[in-house]
Amino acid sequence: MSGIRPWQIVILVLAVVALIASIAFTASGDDSVDFADSVLLVDLETGELIDAPYPSGKSISLPAINPATSKRSLFPVEKTDGQWRVEARYLSMVKEFVPKPEALTDPKAGTVKVANESPKSVKVF
Repeated sequence: MSGIRPWQIVILVLAVVALIASIAFTASGDDSVDFADSVLLVDLETGELIDAPYPSGKSISLPAINPATSKRSLFPVEKTDGQWRVEARYLSMVKEFVPKPEALTDPKAGTVKVANESPKSVKVF
């Protein structure tokens, strides 16, 4: 039981080839990351959709304050399966910030009745 067997040589060669391929694939990839330049929000009191540009170099706080009403009623929203929904991680905060969320049709699923299908751009942050 001495020496290297042929199947062991094959495994070592495959490992070296996999390592070289992995390094080449990693080195040839695009290093840039595309960040979103705005966030889609819905006012849970009115159902108004808002496209809010991110501020350059600053952090944001969600839910956001509606500049028209000075209330923290703007929640991130997305359209899935043809329905607008508040993002799931924000649903637990709805009652805290919006006592009467008129636009929220199903509090558990987060479905929202929007007032406008095309969002208007508003500087929120």
